[in-house]
Amino acid sequence: MPKFRKLPPFKGRVMKVEQIPYADGYHLHSASGPDFRVAVMRSDGSTVIIKRIHTQVTGDRLKNLASKSSCDLPDEITACEDRIGKESY
Repeated sequence: MPKFRKLPPFKGRVMKVEQIPYADGYHLHSASGPDFRVAVMRSDGSTVIIKRIHTQVTGDRLKNLASKSSCDLPDEITACEDRIGKESY
């Protein structure tokens, strides 16, 4: 996720959002939502896989991106990320 967050803005489509188990040693807090693996297709057809994104309880927002035909990335995905108390995971 740290590398994806630093990408220059691009248009793309969220192809798949898969809920996965929490990472070992991840400290949950009151606003923690599920963890997800996300597949993104860029407008040039290349694919980016985000192996793990921690979300806040509003994890549905991330799932809803898969129904959009085009997203402003990486901003729309990073807006779903849980970064409370951390610069990055």
